[in-house]
Amino acid sequence: MPEGGSGVAKMEPDLEAGQGIPPRDSSSVIDATIRELERTSGRGGIRRRTADALEKFFRMHERETTIATEIRAGCVTFITMSYIVIVNPHILANCFEPSRGDLSKETTGQIRDPVVFGHIHAATCVTAIIACLWVGLFANLPFGMAAGMGLNSYFTYGVCWLLDVKPGAALVAVLVQGVTFALLSVTGLCNAVQALCPDCIKKALTVAIGLFQAFIGLRFAGVVVPSPHTLVTLGDLTSMNMWLAISGVLLIAVLLSFNVKGSMVMGIGFVTITSWVMGLTDPPKAVFAFPNFMNPLHALDFQAFWDDSGKLLWVALALLVVALFDTAGVQFGAGLQAGLIDQGGKLPGSRQAFLAS
Repeated sequence: MPEGGSGVAKMEPDLEAGQGIPPRDSSSVIDATIRELERTSGRGGIRRRTADALEKFFRMHERETTIATEIRAGCVTFITMSYIVIVNPHILANCFEPSRGDLSKETTGQIRDPVVFGHIHAATCVTAIIACLWVGLFANLPFGMAAGMGLNSYFTYGVCWLLDVKPGAALVAVLVQGVTFALLSVTGLCNAVQALCPDCIKKALTVAIGLFQAFIGLRFAGVVVPSPHTLVTLGDLTSMNMWLAISGVLLIAVLLSFNVKGSMVMGIGFVTITSWVMGLTDPPKAVFAFPNFMNPLHALDFQAFWDDSGKLLWVALALLVVALFDTAGVQFGAGLQAGLIDQGGKLPGSRQAFLAS
């Protein structure tokens, strides 16, 4: 043992000198270490470590964003896309109606079968939760994922109504399409198709989807209604629902023109509160409610699908093609707007985003 103390005591000045700290005895080093552990293990330390972990995992600094910005953006995205949890069940519930096939009896305002509506509503919410978590955690993309507003209309009015297909058999066709789409996503074929598709086509798909969603909004607002002669015609100009919807759209447009943050949330809030005050709609009776789930296998009719497989395989193919190009267009448009498209025109994480779809 060297003269003057233990080996630890002799090494101590060298270690601390390398850190620019005056030499101390072993007890002071231990005390300082304990105080540092206590400081970092408190609430502040937990918050810092959590923030650092989130920043590294989601690469926020690289994308020039912050946790506060992401939280605000997530809330706005939820509010602006939450309409799907009502509109999607309204559209899909029509395929279970006895009057399907007669477009004049199509409904947008009332719920005919609350049980069917509840099942579809719960499925819409659960699938949106799973898809959003998947695209956020595995693709690291700020995309809101939910049921598509194009395929649900095609499923109801194109397949179940016009082709007179049983809903259970049509759902099996959707299952076939979904499994095939997942396999194409895992193998990278979806990315290959997206890369081969010209940018102009992907931009056009994004615009077309927006126009289609605008048409659905006009239909639910009563601005346009079905017509046996011209497919659609002008709605009832005396309807307060229609004028309230139009005023909400105009309000959002004006606020956006002045670059007001939260314009869409303000417009949605204005229309919602005004409709309650005017008695056009009833305010919610409860904030929370238990979802109405059912076994999804009970809704599938494999025998009916097999009996009509010659027609329904083409339906599955049509659903697959629409879903593929729909997703490719939306990914490109959203990624381009968010500045996530690289120099090669590719979207990082697009394979996992396809799989989430």
